[in-house]
Amino acid sequence: LGDAKKTVSMLAQPDKVTFGKDDLFYATAEPAPVMMFYKEPWLNAQKQGVTRDKSIVERIYESPAMEVKSNTVKTKSTVFESLAKIPLDIDEKVSIAASNTAILSRSDYEAILDGLQEDIEKEVLGNRSRLSDDFASVLVSPLTDDEIIAFSNAEVPPDNLAGILSTLAVNQEKNKMSFKDAKLGKSIREGVFDPDPTDGDEANFFAAGLTALEHGMEAIRSVDRRLADYKIALTQCKKVLVDLRVNAKRWNDALSEADDKLAVLRHDALVTRSLFDEERARISAINEQRRAILDNYVTSLAFVRPRLVDARLDTPAIKLYGEYINPVPACLAEDFEATGELEDMLDVFREVPVNWLTNAKSLIHLIKYPAKMIDVMKHAGSRTYKLIGGTATIQSAAYGAYNRNEYGNAVNNIVYAHQQNKQTFYEQKAAIDFSAFNTKTWLELVQQAETNLSLADLIEAGKGNSALARKATLVMENIEDVAVCLYYRCNELEPAIKLQWANLISIYDKPVDLRHLETLPAWEKIDYIFRRDLQNMVDWLFSQVEIDIPQARQTMNDLVRVCILLAGHAPVSTIIRGYVDEPSIGKIGDVIDISVDKGLVKVGMVATVFTEKAIAVQGVVEDVGDKAARIKVTQAKEGAQDFSIDKGAQVKFHTTKAVQSLL
Repeated sequence: LGDAKKTVSMLAQPDKVTFGKDDLFYATAEPAPVMMFYKEPWLNAQKQGVTRDKSIVERIYESPAMEVKSNTVKTKSTVFESLAKIPLDIDEKVSIAASNTAILSRSDYEAILDGLQEDIEKEVLGNRSRLSDDFASVLVSPLTDDEIIAFSNAEVPPDNLAGILSTLAVNQEKNKMSFKDAKLGKSIREGVFDPDPTDGDEANFFAAGLTALEHGMEAIRSVDRRLADYKIALTQCKKVLVDLRVNAKRWNDALSEADDKLAVLRHDALVTRSLFDEERARISAINEQRRAILDNYVTSLAFVRPRLVDARLDTPAIKLYGEYINPVPACLAEDFEATGELEDMLDVFREVPVNWLTNAKSLIHLIKYPAKMIDVMKHAGSRTYKLIGGTATIQSAAYGAYNRNEYGNAVNNIVYAHQQNKQTFYEQKAAIDFSAFNTKTWLELVQQAETNLSLADLIEAGKGNSALARKATLVMENIEDVAVCLYYRCNELEPAIKLQWANLISIYDKPVDLRHLETLPAWEKIDYIFRRDLQNMVDWLFSQVEIDIPQARQTMNDLVRVCILLAGHAPVSTIIRGYVDEPSIGKIGDVIDISVDKGLVKVGMVATVFTEKAIAVQGVVEDVGDKAARIKVTQAKEGAQDFSIDKGAQVKFHTTKAVQSLL
């Protein structure tokens, strides 16, 4: 007769039924005398308006939705069993059942069941529960009308069971468990956490299967997140390992160097010990000789008592200072020129937004027309595009380094960091949509300009803006003059104080607020007038930026920091020197030709000529060429009007403000 179930399925949907080699059927049966034809089912109105629109055979045939749901639950079980075997320590809990379901251990469930006194309570709880050997899942949704009616019929109040269900429902992790539990797979396969829908609707079966797959995907995503964290940690560990290896090599090199120095020191110690023994023997001989003289030739001794109190006391006095003159106006009156790292640091102020600078914000208001404001901003945008697409690149930390010692490297790091900030300003300005400016008012354009334009943009604003460019240039020149003046004044400090200051502020990552210089070491040892001069210069520099903008204040703080650091180290590699080609005889005002063998000479520098390590003449560079310079003599030795210089006399060059007169 064959498989009865497959026979029924064949009758219901013959196009979906396949046969195996063991299936039996009537292959030789005679056709029936009466032919059977498929007829539409008789539609019969049932209770509650339900209409039977399927034939009996179709209703007997298992729905594909049930098969889908069954397969998804098996897949979920396989996923959880596989994840439980992964050697990862993951405590994260994932959803195992629907959100209206609470998962309990079998022992906890039995404890709740034993605590119920009435049979109707146990019956309703049992109907809401699905059990396995290890777990129990309980539907914690509110009691249905039928369940309340059942309690009413049994004359038992439902409050006890409703309270238990509500207590389980408030737990946010009631339906979650760790997928590392090896017992979960078996319970999932048994359908404890994924029951069949009670109404039997195909859509609900498909939804139940989809929910089961989502639970499995949630567990897989949890593992993926942990693996992603491990990958990040592994990358960081590899980076740290590279750094450790680099440090280990440096340590080995340092240890090797220390071993070499230690060997030299050991040799020096042996020599010192030998010399000490010789000296001690010599002194012992002298003491023996003196003792012999005292014993054999001295017949009397005289003692003089020293004074215990000095009879003379100095009159107490307080030094009075005259009228104080602020040095800032004198600095602004001079035309100082920054060079090297200080020039690179000051260049940053050309590119910062004008709303950082107190004296530059008002310059935007000089542009009275919206159209002209838009032209200036478009010109700034074009300039920025050229800088980004041209040769404007971030300088490396080693660029322009005059000195590779500790303080020189600290200066280079500060300048390099602000060069990166300058590149950020370029990128922000390049991202502006200038097409939206045509609809903005003048005040809106002013606000936009204060945020995005820089002094360099105002200086290069194009035709018709010469007054604006001149005033913007004056703002930049004033900052440069006072900063260079501060650098020169710091150069005049005692070397020991400069060294203490440089040691404190050379650590780049350590924040040092230089707005108040009295926090620096040995401040009280500096002359009172000199202290006021330095503090007034620093106060003026900080008054040029908006203190309320942290980045503006930090930039000015780093400018003061660079001035102090540059004054705190001796830039040996920046020394410019030369020599006299031919013997020279002349008077004040004559010129001398010099050959430059080290450094870069510029017009206006002061040149000092030495003969036999003594200063012969001093002059100013009037012309420069390739490794050559021509100086005009301004002073001669001891105020003489004539001078005579031999061939090969050494020449040193200085900035005009670094050396006023060495004669």
